[in-house]
Amino acid sequence: MTIADREIDPTDPDFAVKDVFRCLWQVARATRCLPGVRLTPGERMALSGYTFVHGIDLVWTTAEALSREPEIFPDVSLCPGEVKGRLHRSLALSCLGDLLHRLADHATDLALLDRADAVKACFQVVLHVREDRNAGFPTPNAERRRRAMIAPEKALRDRQEHGEKVARKHDRLARKSAATAAGEPSSPRTRAPKKAPSASFVLDAQRSLQAIFAGTLGAIATRAGLAQGVANLYTRVLS
Repeated sequence: MTIADREIDPTDPDFAVKDVFRCLWQVARATRCLPGVRLTPGERMALSGYTFVHGIDLVWTTAEALSREPEIFPDVSLCPGEVKGRLHRSLALSCLGDLLHRLADHATDLALLDRADAVKACFQVVLHVREDRNAGFPTPNAERRRRAMIAPEKALRDRQEHGEKVARKHDRLARKSAATAAGEPSSPRTRAPKKAPSASFVLDAQRSLQAIFAGTLGAIATRAGLAQGVANLYTRVLS
């Protein structure tokens, strides 16, 4: 089946925008019963380490061993029925996730067909008006047609400028990667030399730190002169 065979007719009354939003609402309502859990990328990575291929066999055989001879595992508090239930629930959730992924891919394909068809049609209109304007034989309302196409022409220029910007970025990254692979040292960034702090600034900083240390240690000191002694030591270190 070709793309033309799968094109969507925008005027088809059996497939309208309201039908898409009705489907969206039904999916949203169906997922309301799921617990509100949201894992971080790090948590997903850590938990994925336990989802190896033979994990299902591990859970099933362990639960069977515990339930078959519970008297020889008095020190094991794991409930075989509970762990089996979690395993079954995980498989059911995997089926749900697979279904939603398939639904997402289906909706994305439909959206791609619709958007591409709409953009292609409007792109052809802009090209048609542009070619008609450059033909040398102005048609009636040529100036009005030109003004009407100012915004669409700007959208095409923005698209071209964005593509050129992305291409330049990729070219810089490619040249940098090639230079790194060849062992060429990267040019260091030139930075303005740091301005040395003035003598008054250093003195004010020393006095502020001395006051902070003296006040803090003075509140907790148990011997007289401890705070001042530490503050004096800190002053000598700074100098």
